[in-house]
Order: sequence, then C-alpha cells, then structure tokens
Amino acid sequence: MKTTSHGILRIIQVVLFALIVRPVLSVLMGLTVQQRQNLPKRGPAIIIANHNSHLDTLSLMAEMPLSALWHVRPVAASDHFATGAAGLFARFILQAIFIERHNKLGVRALDPVLAALNKKQIIIFFPEGSRGEAEVLGKFRHGILHLAQARPDVPVIPVYLHNMGKCMPKGSWLFVPFNCEMIVGSPADLSAVAPQAIPNHLRRSIESLATQTSLGRWDLEQGHGLGG
Repeated sequence: MKTTSHGILRIIQVVLFALIVRPVLSVLMGLTVQQRQNLPKRGPAIIIANHNSHLDTLSLMAEMPLSALWHVRPVAASDHFATGAAGLFARFILQAIFIERHNKLGVRALDPVLAALNKKQIIIFFPEGSRGEAEVLGKFRHGILHLAQARPDVPVIPVYLHNMGKCMPKGSWLFVPFNCEMIVGSPADLSAVAPQAIPNHLRRSIESLATQTSLGRWDLEQGHGLGG
C-alpha cells in the first residue's frame, strides 16, 4: 500500500512540475539558468543556495530532471510548515525533510538529512536557516558545517538565486513577475578548508557566483547588498 501511494504521489509530482511549475517559472519569472550542467544528476549530493523566497525551492527542483525529481529532498523548518495546505504540499509533493530549528537536539536535528544522504538522495539546503531580506545574503549557520563534516565524500554544489525575493518576498504569498536567474557553481573543494571556516568559505562561493549575474544587481544600491 505504501509503495502504491508513493507511486501515485510521484506521478502527481511529475505532472505538476512538468505542466504547471516549469511553465510558470519560465513565463512569469523568465527564469534563466547559467551552468545548468553543474546540477547533480544523482545523489548523494547537497545543493546549497541563498534563501529569500518560497520560490527558491520550487525553482531549484524545477531544474532537475523529472526522472530524478522524487529523489530531490528540500530541507524545511517544521515550525513553518506544520499545518495547512502549504505543509501538505511540502510534505507529500515536494517530499520535504522537516527539521526543528528550536530544540535541544543540536546537530542531531539534522539526522533526517544525513539519513537521506545515506539513501543517495539529493538535498536542497539553505545554510542561512531561514528566508532573509530580498537579495541580502545572511550569515551561514553551522548546520552546513555539520553536514560537510559528517559526509565529506558528498559534493556540495553552491547556487546563487537572483530576484526570487522580489517575486515573492518573505512574509508574502503575492506573486509579482520579475526576471530571475539561477547560477550554478562547481562542487566546492573543501579538502583544504579548516572545519570552522567551511560556512564562510561556502558563503563566499555564492557571493562569487552573484557577480556573474546577467541581470541588474539592485542589491548594489545603497541599503542593500550581498554582504548583509
């Protein structure tokens, strides 16, 4: 019965992304992707990105092959998607991994993420921990450090997402059309990076990708910026 229900959900997921999510992102957001070939075709792998909008996860998943989509697992905060339609969509269609941000488990809260990597799945992880102000890159928390140390064999692929926070900023479900861009970097080389320096090293890799955007960088205006 469980296998059958998973099969049905998998079909629904593919249909939704093929017929709705991809066309919407392409037409209404004019989403363009640089260096798409750097996206992992199979797991285990960790995709990290800046986080300013609920569109971030959908955009990243939409660029994955439909055949691999069921094995792509975005990490989400359980307190934010605990109930409601958004929670059901995240749990059953996006196959999100829910973690508790405010508990006494510490790094053990990431055990479900490590379990998914052990099953050779592709993880979407936002090192900032939560959505921030549009086009402002916040401080990377130590969750990504724990994952990188626990599974040093797993590639970490940095991605810069541009303008998602303008289309659907934090605190809003209203969609406003803007041209958006995704720039995918090569897997990060962490072999010579001191453990405590890993979060900042990965943050700088996304900052570097941001300089390659072909769209206008509104975050360079006074009061904004990737520097946070």
